[in-house]
Amino acid sequence: MLGVTAALNALQNRHVRLRTIETCDIERLADILGEKDVREWWGLYDLARVRAEFLRRGSAFAIEVGDAVVGAVELVESPGPAGHLAFVDLFVTREQRGRGIGSEALRLVASAAFAHADNVRLVASPCFRNERAIRFFTSLGFREFDRLRHFEPLPNGHWKDCMLLALDAQAATAAA
Repeated sequence: MLGVTAALNALQNRHVRLRTIETCDIERLADILGEKDVREWWGLYDLARVRAEFLRRGSAFAIEVGDAVVGAVELVESPGPAGHLAFVDLFVTREQRGRGIGSEALRLVASAAFAHADNVRLVASPCFRNERAIRFFTSLGFREFDRLRHFEPLPNGHWKDCMLLALDAQAATAAA
């Protein structure tokens, strides 16, 4: 393990704090995941699925603004002989979009990842059709390096074709 997930719980800046998801957050996260434009990309979540996936992994963290949970960020680490990959994804409630909250959260994650391990590459895998997510990740320095067809199923019965976008420490420094 990179040890980044352990470091995330202590991360914050002026506007955003990342912390371990707790049982009391499950209902709020389910509400956000139920928002139409989040559900379109993340799929269908009920309370049981949110509890199972976000509490058990230890790789998802609540995004807080003030005392309010406004979303979550996931970091799934995959160390290997040629370096470490850490897959990232996040969602933010529609009320907080356009305020830089997602960007701040992802910058905190990237900073922790690059500080805690050598040769780390952060990877995001937005759907080809999710232009907002692609713009978001590329605005932070992520660059396309591959495409995967029929990567995972979507709630509507179609398959998700993904664009793989990567960010390494050099690119993150240049984008900052």
